[in-house]
Amino acid sequence: MGLWLIVRIFSLSGERMVLTALGRHSDPWGIMGASSVMAALFLWLGVFLQHQPLTWLWPILWPSMVYAAAFSLYTWALSKGPISEVSPWSNATTLLLFLWHPGLSQGIGFIASFAIGAWLAGAQSLSLAGWVMLASDVFFAAGRLLDVHYRLYSPLTYGANLMTWVSLWILSGLALSRGRGKILSTVKNFPVLSTLEGFFNALSYVSVIMLLRQMPVAIIEAVSSIAGLLAALGGFIFHEQMTVRQILGAFIMSASAFFLLLTQSPITLNSKWDMPL
Repeated sequence: MGLWLIVRIFSLSGERMVLTALGRHSDPWGIMGASSVMAALFLWLGVFLQHQPLTWLWPILWPSMVYAAAFSLYTWALSKGPISEVSPWSNATTLLLFLWHPGLSQGIGFIASFAIGAWLAGAQSLSLAGWVMLASDVFFAAGRLLDVHYRLYSPLTYGANLMTWVSLWILSGLALSRGRGKILSTVKNFPVLSTLEGFFNALSYVSVIMLLRQMPVAIIEAVSSIAGLLAALGGFIFHEQMTVRQILGAFIMSASAFFLLLTQSPITLNSKWDMPL
C-alpha cells in the first residue's frame, strides 16, 4: 500500500512537470491528444496483461464527455501557465467535493486556511492559466461524482474505455479545427516526453485503482494533494520566478486540502471499487 501511495504522488507530479515541459515547445491541443491516446494504449495493455476481456463500454460515453473537458482544461493550464502558480489550484477539486457533501464543522476552518494560502500564492492576480485550472477542477469534481455510478466495472477496463472515449472527443475537436496533425507533430518532435506523459497519465490512474482496493477515496485524494505542492516546487527546475510567499501559499493550499479530506467522510469519497483489478 505504501508503495502505491508513493507511485500516486510521483506519477501526478511527474505528469504535471512533463506537461509543463511539453508546453514550452508544443501546441496544447497536440499535447492533449498525445497524452490521452498514449494513456489509453498503456491502460489497454494493462487489461491485456491482466488477461481481462477487451470489452467496449458504451455507457462510459457520458462521463467521458466531462473528463474530456476536464483533461483539456487541465492540460492547457499546465502547458501554458507557470507550474508554480497553476499546480496548487488543482487542489480546489477537494473543496468542490466537500461543498457538495459537507461534513464536520472543522472543515470550514481548512477551507478558510486554503483561502489564506490562495491569497498568499497570488489569487488576487491569478493568470488565465490559473483560472483555466480552476475550471478544470469543476469538471474533475463532476467526473468523480459520476464515477460512483460505474463502480461495477473492472477498474482497468473502465479506465481504458474512459481514456479511449476522451481521446475520441479530443480527436473530434482537432478534426473540426483542422488540427489533426498537431498530435503527430508532438509525438514526432518529442517522442520521449510524449511517451512519458502518457505513461504518467496511465500510471496515476492505475495507482488510484490499486489504492481503491485498500482504502477510501478520501484518503487517496488527501495524499494526491501532496502532488500539487511537489509539482509547484518543480518551478525551480523551469527557472520560474518564485517567492517565499508563493511557496508558503502553495504549501498551505496543499496542507488544507490534505487535512480537509482526512477529517471528512462524504458519501462520494468513502467508497472502494467492488470489482477485482
